[in-house]
Amino acid sequence: MIAERKAAGPRLAFSDVVVTSGPVAYITGQGPIRDGEAVGSGLREQAEVTLDNLLRAVESVGSRVELVARCTCYLADLADYDIFDDVYRKYFKAELPARTTIGAGLLRGILVEVDAIAAVPAAGEVPVEPVSSR
Repeated sequence: MIAERKAAGPRLAFSDVVVTSGPVAYITGQGPIRDGEAVGSGLREQAEVTLDNLLRAVESVGSRVELVARCTCYLADLADYDIFDDVYRKYFKAELPARTTIGAGLLRGILVEVDAIAAVPAAGEVPVEPVSSR
């Protein structure tokens, strides 16, 4: 996977362009759900559960956080962007996916939802080093 961060710059938690090769996984929107119920009273806790769920789904297909190429993040209130961004940066560090964050009317008390596209490496494949960390 190759990630380019020229326009985004170091302050923004996304890459401008991400290129993958081979198979990809499309991860459906994940929310702060445990045992079929929404959990967490605030955005920070809900974001942590949501991203834990997302990465569990990514890993279930043999991928990993560094190979997530794109995330679409839905927030019930865009005023929570900075809180969400702080949590997001703890999960996605050096290789930042391309990202869009959208204000959305979410259901059942959910404050955040995130879907993703991740590269799935072939057995024994070594991922390409992202441009942003060279």
